[in-house]
Amino acid sequence: MFWPVEHYPATVADLMSDDAVATRGTPRGDLAIRRSIERVVFEVRTEIANVHQEMADKCGEPPLD
Repeated sequence: MFWPVEHYPATVADLMSDDAVATRGTPRGDLAIRRSIERVVFEVRTEIANVHQEMADKCGEPPLD
């Protein structure tokens, strides 16, 4: 679960933006590099989400479902 972006510090919000990683414009020959970058971005986003979910749980926030 993600909190609204306005609750994140600017640096975290920037990291979560798809535009933060300019992989869309990479040449086709750099596909392996692009996939590596996308994997790291996914891992960072997942870790951020997990930390924020733990914080929400500790504060007694109800699920967003």
